[in-house]
Amino acid sequence: MVSSARCSRCQFRRNALATSDSLRCRQLVAPILPDFPSQKFRQNRNGGPFSPNFPFKVSDVRSDSEQHTFAQNLAPTLESNGGEGSKKQSQIGAWIQAIRPKTLSASLMPVMVGHALAYCDYRMADIAVSALFWAFAVLTQIGTNLHNDYADFIRGADTDKRIGPARATQKGWIKPRNMAKASTIVLAISLAIGVKLVALGGLPIALSVASCIFGAFAYTGGPYPLGYIGLGKLSIAYAGLGDIFTMFYFGFVPVLSTYWLNTGRITSTAIGFAIAMGSFASAIITVNNIRDVEDDRRVGKKTSAVRFGVNFARREYSILMLTGYVILPLMWASGMIPATWMLPLVTLLAADYEIRDVNKNEGRKLNKSLFGTAKVQILYTAFQLLGMYASERVRQASYDLYARLVLTYDPMLAAQLKLAIFIGAVYYHRKQKGQDPLYPYAADDDMDSDAKPFWDGFLCGDDFMERPVHRTSVRNFAQAGPNTQARHHFAK
Repeated sequence: MVSSARCSRCQFRRNALATSDSLRCRQLVAPILPDFPSQKFRQNRNGGPFSPNFPFKVSDVRSDSEQHTFAQNLAPTLESNGGEGSKKQSQIGAWIQAIRPKTLSASLMPVMVGHALAYCDYRMADIAVSALFWAFAVLTQIGTNLHNDYADFIRGADTDKRIGPARATQKGWIKPRNMAKASTIVLAISLAIGVKLVALGGLPIALSVASCIFGAFAYTGGPYPLGYIGLGKLSIAYAGLGDIFTMFYFGFVPVLSTYWLNTGRITSTAIGFAIAMGSFASAIITVNNIRDVEDDRRVGKKTSAVRFGVNFARREYSILMLTGYVILPLMWASGMIPATWMLPLVTLLAADYEIRDVNKNEGRKLNKSLFGTAKVQILYTAFQLLGMYASERVRQASYDLYARLVLTYDPMLAAQLKLAIFIGAVYYHRKQKGQDPLYPYAADDDMDSDAKPFWDGFLCGDDFMERPVHRTSVRNFAQAGPNTQARHHFAK
């Protein structure tokens, strides 16, 4: 029965492809039909429709018109259901969707913050070392995503009723065995990069690399490969520890590891920024838990939304989103960071928008908030780097001024500063006397008064700051009395 059924489908495939005049029908029908039987299988038949000399068209099994009519009727059904057959045409697209590129910013942003912080604190930041650790981090995240795609399907968490983004294994685009192999290969490459990082960072980086590789498999768990060491039932996510896992591996590990590789030390400022970065990554997982709460409850996945309810998870999301905005003023008040480093506070409105969406939406509508949270993290990091850059520019300009005046003594700069100080003193003195700083000789009294001109005492060597200022205009000098003209002549 199995052989005859396969033969019938094989005949249908040949006729559908040969007789259809519609390219659209061929594109939709061809991918979902099985391949031709092997040459060995055909040679086992003595003649008949499966012999090697079998013609391309088979009219005695099903007529051409029947084949073409069936293909035309099947095409709209495939398109209305999302076109699984059409999606199978692009294996590259399936693999790209499996690695989840929209979430990869969660591994890039913390590394950038750790690198910038190392430069600002100690002027010790090697871009090649930071880029190497970022390659390790992003490959580890990709490997984790691929293994999660495989393990969730094996455990039964991903079904046809899934409301989140499509998963390649569940949709049948990629076989579970191939997905497991791909995750192993990616994590093996990540481990090879980690060995190089261990040579640069020593024991702390060795612990970080080992825990990351193990955590990539243990996050979702599954029979492969942890089943070989008796840990097939181990799963961090199914135990409800996914939030803590994400905070640690997307906050503390990337920020502190990058900082350690460049400086060889850990500071309280680096820990503060690690908490801020990890809180955003953990918020992404919390949105995922709120959206999939029913599916998780069905398969026994004890997330925070399942254990404590959706309302608790929403409050958790709000706290995680606001953590980064609370920790910056605290670090500034304690003198750990300058004021310009609080520039990310301008993105608070974007975070508030996402918090409101998560609190009022549920189900499939939360897919938008999933990627919106990642965008808030990107904006937060961008303004953080901009604030660090502005602070460094001010700091560098101040140091250059100090070096030119104190360390090397630039005569030209010193003369310019003396002139600026003199002009400022004159300006301040005239303002204190109620004069116009730019035009002090306003013509509203005569030069025959007893007050002496402004330049009288100054040119004769007296302290001009303590002498009264004559408020006359040069235009009225011709009408001045002989005593004033004589004093002016004597001053010359």
